[in-house]
Amino acid sequence: MQAVQQKHGHDREHVFLLEGKEYSKNLFHTIVKRDTEVAADTDIVMEFSTKKPYQEYIRINIYSTKESNITYVDDNGCDFLAQSVIKVVKPSETLQNVKVAFTFGKTEMRVTAHDLDNDDKYEGVLDLLAEQDEDETPDIILDE
Repeated sequence: MQAVQQKHGHDREHVFLLEGKEYSKNLFHTIVKRDTEVAADTDIVMEFSTKKPYQEYIRINIYSTKESNITYVDDNGCDFLAQSVIKVVKPSETLQNVKVAFTFGKTEMRVTAHDLDNDDKYEGVLDLLAEQDEDETPDIILDE
């Protein structure tokens, strides 16, 4: 049986409601494509929004895959790698727009964030020992 599609083509199993609006969860977003050479100190920047008022942390789960056509992080061939945890310095009542930079070093990856609404900057940690929480909706919403 084919999954019911929403307007962006995502099946209903991967949809959650937030303040009356539908969002897709567990979407796989590419930071760097496989076999791409990345020079040390290169930043890959993505924009996100917090998902709730007074949110104190932004957790971004990071996955890896050898597959070229992954849609969701729960697809076969997609593996949880680590979790980035970024403390929000000044949580606010409104959802915050955050620019996140993934910086690739020689042997490590650093994650920093810049709050676009109030110019705060945050330093994140990459937790390689984190375990994936299967039931949790994301802390962030990728601005597409």
